[in-house]
Amino acid sequence: MTKHDPERNASLFLGGMMSGRARRRFEQHIIGCENCWREVELGRRGRTLAESSRELAPQELREMIRSTVAATPLPGRGPVFRKRLGVLAASTAVAFVLAFVVLQPPQPQEIEVLLADYDGSEQLHRGARATLPPVLGDLKLEEVRRGRVEEMSVVVHEYSDPAGHVVTIYQSDSSFPDARGAEHSASMATWSVRLDETVMFCADEPVPSLVIGDDQREVRLAAAELELR
Repeated sequence: MTKHDPERNASLFLGGMMSGRARRRFEQHIIGCENCWREVELGRRGRTLAESSRELAPQELREMIRSTVAATPLPGRGPVFRKRLGVLAASTAVAFVLAFVVLQPPQPQEIEVLLADYDGSEQLHRGARATLPPVLGDLKLEEVRRGRVEEMSVVVHEYSDPAGHVVTIYQSDSSFPDARGAEHSASMATWSVRLDETVMFCADEPVPSLVIGDDQREVRLAAAELELR
């Protein structure tokens, strides 16, 4: 991580938006990166403050904050006043943004389990018979597994390409929940999302399927080969 954005990385880390693999790399990274370590510590303090202040602020306080953020310096005020007002407004805005980020709901439990499985914890490890083709474009089938996630029975087909990219296809007899941050297609039949370095694509037809990979092109290729829609 020689070129990176400490503030963005800390937000992704604290907001649960990193995949397990990226999270582990970032945890190693912050040991030697003072800037990222500082941003994570500031974010954690903000999380603690936000968690202890979940109740809606009184109307008077909300109006005061709104007025402060919207305020502009009055004629005749000196540069010191303008600087202080700017700092106060910026601090207020940052506090609201931080509270919004840390109080975002987590991923649905099914999505969390499948992301953990993709990242190598193999939550679903029972043997299964392949129901998908052995080759999808340049992706070759490596392993087939099955198991249960909450109330869902899931079959897992894991593929890899010559470059080492891994694409895992999860199929079930019921629809997968939407991941937080998912963007739906115009028809609302499919959704996709990128969580740091992990790409997800989901469709209900012809079989409820969730495709997870570390390369968007390969994820799209697998979805197209299976005619997911």
